[in-house]
Amino acid sequence: MADVVRVEMSPTWLRDLTPNVERFHRQTLGPAILADARRAVPVDTGDLYRDLGAEAHGLELRVGPRGATDYGELVERGTSRTRAQPYLRPALMRRRTP
Repeated sequence: MADVVRVEMSPTWLRDLTPNVERFHRQTLGPAILADARRAVPVDTGDLYRDLGAEAHGLELRVGPRGATDYGELVERGTSRTRAQPYLRPALMRRRTP
């Protein structure tokens, strides 16, 4: 006969977990993805390189151009006139878990 295990989730589990996830994003995951993206981003003027950043808010982590440049997606995906030079997607994929 199998043992019965009862698991109860605290009603505040998400609120209790959020600060730890945010800290992990801010201190570990965000800087790692940012470093990978900066290693891969093509540098012409250096503006896009300098515009890259990482910020954590609760359970959300945002890594990418912060808004000083408006062409980060065009570099990442390419246009009808220029080839794609992915820098962010490879950085994200490198840090994903299986």
